Amino acid sequence: MKFLATYSYDESLGVLFSTAKGVADPSDILALYNKLHSLANRHQCRKALVDLRQVQLSYDSASVLSILDRLEPLLCNLQIARIVKPTDARQQFVQAYAEQLNLPLRNFYQDQQGLAWLISSQNTATEAQSTEEMLS
Repeated sequence: MKFLATYSYDESLGVLFSTAKGVADPSDILALYNKLHSLANRHQCRKALVDLRQVQLSYDSASVLSILDRLEPLLCNLQIARIVKPTDARQQFVQAYAEQLNLPLRNFYQDQQGLAWLISSQNTATEAQSTEEMLS
């Protein structure tokens, strides 16, 4: 199956959603995150939930590093909850590498867990901003 990704934005949550499926090569993954970055700028949104459970990567783990290096500038300003299959070791490798780079990217196995992480982070940031404003 050819790679396909769909995108939507939930204004009430302030979250971008993407669902991807099919066989993905490096250019497909780069295009996916480029599109998320573009949509994030358009909607002034910094949170995305990306469902990758139906994606089969057509490249090896060694290629994951070079792709992440190319994606780092796009990912540093976007908090991403990735929904992945627990059996795909390469996806776990992505999260471990992202943690080393201090990128706000985490893997989850269910949509609800990823969305809860995105929303709780949003509430924490809003509360911190409100506290900072009160102290000013």
